[in-house]
Amino acid sequence: MKIIGLKLVGQNHYNPESTVILGKHWLQVWPGYSTIIKRTDRGLYLCMDVSYKVLQNDSVLDIMRVMYQQSKESFQDKCTKELICAIVIMCYNNRTYCVDGIEWNKSPKDTFTLMDGTKTTFVEYYSKNYRITIKEMDQPLLMHRPKERSRPGGKQIITGEILLVLELSFITGIPEKMRKDFRAMKDLTMHINMNGEQHTNAIKQLVKNISTNPETRKELSRWGLHISPEILVTKGRTLPHEMICMQSASFATDADVSWSREIVRDASISTIPLRIWAIFYLGHCVEEAEELFSTFKKVARPISMQLEHPIRVELKGDQTETYVKHIHSLLTSEPNMQLVVCIIVGNREDLYSAIKKLCCVKNPISSQLTLF
Repeated sequence: MKIIGLKLVGQNHYNPESTVILGKHWLQVWPGYSTIIKRTDRGLYLCMDVSYKVLQNDSVLDIMRVMYQQSKESFQDKCTKELICAIVIMCYNNRTYCVDGIEWNKSPKDTFTLMDGTKTTFVEYYSKNYRITIKEMDQPLLMHRPKERSRPGGKQIITGEILLVLELSFITGIPEKMRKDFRAMKDLTMHINMNGEQHTNAIKQLVKNISTNPETRKELSRWGLHISPEILVTKGRTLPHEMICMQSASFATDADVSWSREIVRDASISTIPLRIWAIFYLGHCVEEAEELFSTFKKVARPISMQLEHPIRVELKGDQTETYVKHIHSLLTSEPNMQLVVCIIVGNREDLYSAIKKLCCVKNPISSQLTLF
């Protein structure tokens, strides 16, 4: 893999030169492969799959600067919450580390001890070994605590803490905020999701790159190995298309096994009437609540679902206690309640968790939370 230009990151190999930049979302995607060799009765098999590494374009230092501008008072607490347990990749050697802490009292000007016992600063170390000039001298350092390692004799040794410079560290993975953004995830999946044909072609391309490279052929011949240009084909079981039965008609699913549009056009065989249900919303979300109910009616009519007007509960504040208190009060007064719908403004994990805990554990009832 190294010979054909792929870089080892963790246990997989990636090609940074073929990086896809998602400028709108401040992300970059490295295409690559995961590989493993398995020994079977028929010989050695190279098992490979397509893999992608998602990185943020901005360094950890850039991200912390943005956090500081957003909330100077709780800056350190916010950084700790966002960065602890994050996986970062170093731009100079592509190694990844899990962030276990932030050393606020240390900086690149501090010294550390090398393997030969000499002391040097982080600034001098990166300048001498990687020809990298650290620009921000007062930035704190990230701390990674390696797991204990054991020698053949069983004696455990601790390697000590590893300190990482912020401006050389980049967070990997999909940001949590982006995971909840449908449009952003759609843009990302366009680059990382493949159909069967694209997946096969990508694997064949890797085999071709290995087979046609003189250096890789020479290396394989030293070990007496040869990679077949053809992928091992096995016959799988093909299931027939499912028939979806409605009240007055039936239809077969498409090749993508999707029927979400078809089932809202005809009456269902049987529906449960929704007679007692409630919508909880803030005072400035009256229009959104009305629009949501209108959408419910549009969907319910074609499928012959009986839908009554909801109990509207207008809240004066968006505190978690306010939602929980009003929902619990209504459920107590209306024991036959069938559905609770809450309109929430913004990304509120604490509010979401509290409502779901109430509606799933304390007072079991169907619930739906809608973000605006």
